[in-house]
Amino acid sequence: MIAQPCGRIAKHGYFCVLPDMYSRLGICHFDIPRRDDGMSAVIRAAMNHLTNERVADDTAALLAYFDAQDKVKPGSVGCVGHCMSGQYITTVSALFPHRMAAAASLYGVGIITDKEVHRISSSTRSRVSSTTPSPRPIRPSPRIFPAS
Repeated sequence: MIAQPCGRIAKHGYFCVLPDMYSRLGICHFDIPRRDDGMSAVIRAAMNHLTNERVADDTAALLAYFDAQDKVKPGSVGCVGHCMSGQYITTVSALFPHRMAAAASLYGVGIITDKEVHRISSSTRSRVSSTTPSPRPIRPSPRIFPAS
């Protein structure tokens, strides 16, 4: 479901990456429609495994990947976080102000998550937008959509 907008963005000439936020845990499949208490505990554990530091490291790696691509125009980028990843737009916008031109959280949860974000949010130079939480979280898949 999230891959469709990435494909549409790529068709307009933009390079779009959909990272797997839980890659350090191996392959995670969240069966949201049929979750029970056990699955909810697994989802919470995966969410709690993520930290601002890990997301910042992954973002630095993605920016380096972009910089190494001949077809990617140098300069500013944008980021979108959806549901569980929506909270990290503040972190990456603040830590990479020279690169983030825009950031959006779609149905993000826990937008301000810890004291570190409060300290660094003043360095954010990008336009930041957030929408309200959704009762329907969606699990992103790792995919790269080169510009068409």
